[in-house]
Parts: sequence; structure tokens; C-alpha cells
Amino acid sequence: MLKAMIQVQGVFAELDKSLLVAKLRKAREAKKAKTGRCEGRKPYGFFEGEEKVVKRIKQLHRKPRGGKRLARLLPF
Repeated sequence: MLKAMIQVQGVFAELDKSLLVAKLRKAREAKKAKTGRCEGRKPYGFFEGEEKVVKRIKQLHRKPRGGKRLARLLPF
């Protein structure tokens, strides 16, 4: 009888874990569909002040049509 009770506990633990995994997967997919990303590091430019740097990098990288690429360093 004791062995059967332990096996039943194992079945319920496995069921509980599979329900939790499904719930978390559904929540991650919903957030990814809503915002485009869910996990991992935040991209550079996400935090305050970083967007200026990203804008300046793009400005320096792109050259005007028929012009020269800007080659000076960032001002900070």
C-alpha cells in the first residue's frame, strides 16, 4: 500500500509540473506576440540615454549619397 501511495504522489507531481510548464509556455508566447521579445538580455538602446548613442552610431555609419562617411569619434 505504501508503494502505491508513493507512486500516486509521483503521478500528481508530474501532472502539476506539466501544467506549470504549459502555463509558462503560453504566457511567454503571449508576451512574445505582444511585444516581439520575451527572454534574454535587453538590447543596447533599451535604457535611458543609450538611444542617443545608437542614433549617433547609425549617423556615423551611414554615408550620404555621393558623400564621404563621417569618421570622427563619438563626442563622449
